[in-house]
Amino acid sequence: MKKMIEEFYLRERRRLVKVVSNRAGGVENAEDVVQTAFERALRYRRSFDPKHREFEGWFVTILNNALRDFKADERLLGMSVEYKEELDERIELTDIEGDLAEAILMEIEKKSFPVRQALFLYFVKQYTPREIVQILDMTNGYVRISVHDFKKELRKKYGGIV
Repeated sequence: MKKMIEEFYLRERRRLVKVVSNRAGGVENAEDVVQTAFERALRYRRSFDPKHREFEGWFVTILNNALRDFKADERLLGMSVEYKEELDERIELTDIEGDLAEAILMEIEKKSFPVRQALFLYFVKQYTPREIVQILDMTNGYVRISVHDFKKELRKKYGGIV
């Protein structure tokens, strides 16, 4: 079995890196993911049962799990985008008059579920994007862009007050 994994590695490594690179955020990340997958395949080689599954299908499951774990680690560490929180221009709903604050909350409610969660945590609970990433299944960049776009939308709709 060990020999089969080694041969598969030599034959398929480059192709697998290409396949994973877009989802992993680049070739370097993909190389790490593929390497991790092969290490796991070697470690768990005894779990492979050719009666239940073909080798490549078994390995692809390991590869997908390695990619999922890599992306989860990236989100938790907030490493997807460097972010300077002190440069963040905060809009605190407590500083905004009642009707406008209520209108902003209604605008948040119109958003899709994951964006709505991020905006609620940011504007109402006053969490930073880095803290939101640790709570929700989103990247730091996605949270920052969602907040930025929402602020832009609010400024268009409600003027310079926001």
